[in-house]
This record gives sequence, structure tokens and C-alpha cells, in this order.
Amino acid sequence: MPALTVAFCTFKRADRLDKLVAALRAQHCPIPFEILAVDNNSPDDTRDVLARLQAQPGAPLRIVTETAPGIVPARNRALAEALDRDILVFIDDDELPQAGFLAAAYDAIANEGAHCVGGRIEIDFTPHGRPAWLDDEVAGFLGRLDHGAAPFWVVDDRTPVWSGNTAYAMSFFRDHPDLRFDARFNRAAKASAAARTP
Repeated sequence: MPALTVAFCTFKRADRLDKLVAALRAQHCPIPFEILAVDNNSPDDTRDVLARLQAQPGAPLRIVTETAPGIVPARNRALAEALDRDILVFIDDDELPQAGFLAAAYDAIANEGAHCVGGRIEIDFTPHGRPAWLDDEVAGFLGRLDHGAAPFWVVDDRTPVWSGNTAYAMSFFRDHPDLRFDARFNRAAKASAAARTP
């Protein structure tokens, strides 16, 4: 039976993890799935929150710690951890999946033959509402992505697919062991002043 992992990388967002894990566990998926949390060495109570969530019922939650700072090492750790799976789905730790998120990713890869699948990302502006100055172009820098409601094939590099909401056929990474997230595009938290003091 095919195996699916849905992964999120997290850093200092312990307060968001309850809702995210609950929303992932509420997903319907045609195959059993696990949730993989890659803690990027968070200094807050992320580890305690994840341990509590791990003990709760539902899809199993696996926790790993990546000590190299930044999103690129964290995502590459998720790839390494899921290399033996059939499908790896990424979601960011500040996102919540809509109903059908995992089922759509599974269908596109397992039934339609896609190697990579992306989807719409909307920004939740509650409780204050969307600022008047924030147009769709600027919202794209905050992660918003919307190519419309109809599915379509990406055939060239003119159509972006953000990695915050992406699924991969893991056979592609097994066949191309040098293909990983590029360290040139890493984003890491800056060290505190105290940490830089000799």
C-alpha cells in the first residue's frame, strides 16, 4: 500500500501547532498517512507542545529536530526522513489545510502521474481584516497563491508553485539524490545580540 507523509517545519510557533495538527488529523486521505514535524531547534516550548500532540489519537505524529538553522535545512531534513515514502506533502506551520488537501495531493500524484503538485494558499486576515493597501501582488510576498479553481498542468517555469503547499512523488528524489532544496535560498532567524557577545 502506498505511504504518505505530510510534513511541516516549525520554528518558534508553538501557539499554532494545536490547530495545525488537529486540522491535519481531520483530513480524509485514501491511504493512511503520518504527520512529520521538523522542529528547527525552537527555543520556545515547541518540543513540549509536539510531545503532547504526539500522545493524542489520530494520524501518528513523528517529531525530529533539525539543528541547522533555516527553512532549507529543515525541508531537506523532511525529505531525508520521508525518502522511503511514496508521497511527501509540505504545509507551512502558519497554514491550515482545507478539506480535501491530502486527497487532492494523493490523487494528482498516484492517479494523474504528477511528480509535483501545488495548490492555492489564502491568507487569513481575521480578526482585523485585510488592510486596504495590501493588493494581490503584495500578498504574494506573504505567501498568497491563487491560479484559479480549475486544476491545470504546469509545463514551464512561468507558473510559480510555492513550497509552503506542495506535494512530491518521492520516487523522483530517490532517482535524483542530488536534488534538494537549494541552500542559496535559505532563510534563517538572526542570532540574538546576546548570542553574538563574546
